[in-house]
Amino acid sequence: LFDYDRLMFGTDWPVCTLAASYESVVQVGQTLLNDVPEEGKALILRDTAIDFYRLDVPKEIGS
Repeated sequence: LFDYDRLMFGTDWPVCTLAASYESVVQVGQTLLNDVPEEGKALILRDTAIDFYRLDVPKEIGS
């Protein structure tokens, strides 16, 4: 339905830790991305937010 560049990871942090530990929340996120190629993961977890918010991120940090 959407390509990876239309998705951005987000949480309701710190409220999510009321139902589970930080480790459990991270594990769920990783599990949901198991079948996503590395390029897609980079877009969802980092690159889409950098582009959307027009962040000035040094290349060594942003890649």
